[in-house]
Amino acid sequence: MGLLDPSTTDGRVVFFLPWLGGVVAGTTDEPCEVTESPKPTEKEVNFILSEIKHYLSPDIKVRRGDVLSVWSGIRPLVSDPNSKDTQSIARNHIIHVGSNNLVTIAGGKWTTYRSMAEETVDKCVEVNFAVEFGLHEAVRIAESAKLTGLNYPLVGKRLHPDYPVLEEEVSFACREYARHAVDFIARRSRLSFLNVRVADEVLPKVIDLMGKELHWCPMRRAKELEEAKNFLETEMGLSMKGYENIPINFSEQETEEYLKQFNSIDSGRKGFITLNDLRSFFNEQGENLSDDTLHKILADIDLNRNGTIDENEFLQVIYCSVRTIHSCS
Repeated sequence: MGLLDPSTTDGRVVFFLPWLGGVVAGTTDEPCEVTESPKPTEKEVNFILSEIKHYLSPDIKVRRGDVLSVWSGIRPLVSDPNSKDTQSIARNHIIHVGSNNLVTIAGGKWTTYRSMAEETVDKCVEVNFAVEFGLHEAVRIAESAKLTGLNYPLVGKRLHPDYPVLEEEVSFACREYARHAVDFIARRSRLSFLNVRVADEVLPKVIDLMGKELHWCPMRRAKELEEAKNFLETEMGLSMKGYENIPINFSEQETEEYLKQFNSIDSGRKGFITLNDLRSFFNEQGENLSDDTLHKILADIDLNRNGTIDENEFLQVIYCSVRTIHSCS
């Protein structure tokens, strides 16, 4: 069950929808450049976070680090081929049945996806798809739509331990006409929508598996990696650091210096450090913060649910530690 409020503080709609083990929250409605690759912004993320807090218990704190993926889209305005007015457009969705009984749905948005699906299925029933393909086949497909592992135990190796996506599914997707790495991480598995960092982490393995199945040369593999990285960074929010929104008073020079310190701690260039790394850093600086103090600081820091600290979080940790030390002196 989801939640929807049709009137937020600025008159827009906000909703929560359970989806594949996570929660989708939205939306925003801002003018934007017409492009094939719309980019989400920190302003939009902050708006959604501030709005959803009104519907949660005060004990529940939704932080920036709880946001696992961010994406945006341009609302499609479609022309109805059945309309006598060829200039008319629809703000919602249109279902069209072609002369060969091909059912096409166009337009729509996240907030109406459920009704879109139901109306499309109803239209398919109306044009006798169930009769043509057989009711018994429809029932079998419906029963097989969700992998439960009850009738056929799931075996295989997961791409990532936290998500039930198997390596074998990558190869199978290729046989079902997946032709790009983005096809799999975004459209076949939805990993990029569920957790953009996980999608980035499994990307090399996905490309390796697809490369073997589709006989990609090294140049093609490199191209797929570049395009998929660009997709994750621009369209799914992987590169969104939000430095301009960090509530700290560091100068540009101080920020640069702290980032250099972060890079020296992250000697392996993993893009993150651990709590033990952080503790050692403070000890070397002569600031022997207690475990209790460290945990209090980290309670207010976004840890991306993986027990690690990235650059943005490191800056916030430093700022919080400075405030904590000053308040005790």
